[in-house]
Amino acid sequence: MVLLNQKLLSKIENKILELGSLYKKYRAIILTEDDLKCLIFMKLFEINEISGFEHVTYDSHVLGSKIHAELSWFNENGKLTIKPDLTIVEPKYLSIIRSIEGGRLPSKQYSFGGEVIIVEIKFCRYKRGITKKFFENVKKDFEKINNKLFSKLSNEGLLNSIFCFYVLFAKNDKCCNEFKDFLIIIKKYSLI
Repeated sequence: MVLLNQKLLSKIENKILELGSLYKKYRAIILTEDDLKCLIFMKLFEINEISGFEHVTYDSHVLGSKIHAELSWFNENGKLTIKPDLTIVEPKYLSIIRSIEGGRLPSKQYSFGGEVIIVEIKFCRYKRGITKKFFENVKKDFEKINNKLFSKLSNEGLLNSIFCFYVLFAKNDKCCNEFKDFLIIIKKYSLI
């Protein structure tokens, strides 16, 4: 299965939108960003193409899942500093025994490659909404992915092997003008 296909990306987007509708109805289901991450994970597990634990990994005799939380990625200096909230991988390009590139496993004790979908999550629980200060945190996460991970993958010729969903839930619709301007700018990145 190819992860980066329009049908699967649309299913993921729809599950996130379903969770948004659920949150509007049941406001106390999300109290923290970790609650949001867990609920997104749960909604993603409802998608047949990426659910289950019986996927054969690169190690052939080891089975695994496609959806993972906090997988470490190497930055341009070979350090494990980039951790998207959720990562969806093809298990046939996932190993817990040896590096996909050959040789020993890195210090994180797993190796993966192939096409990947990541989900970067933010939750704003403040009564004042998305303030300038909160927006700075949103920008940091956006830059972590765009300026560090995407830049590294682009330099390696692998930029077409990744797709990122940026998910932000907030308790209310209030937001600063800087955030509104930011939304207009990032619309150009949207492929769905």
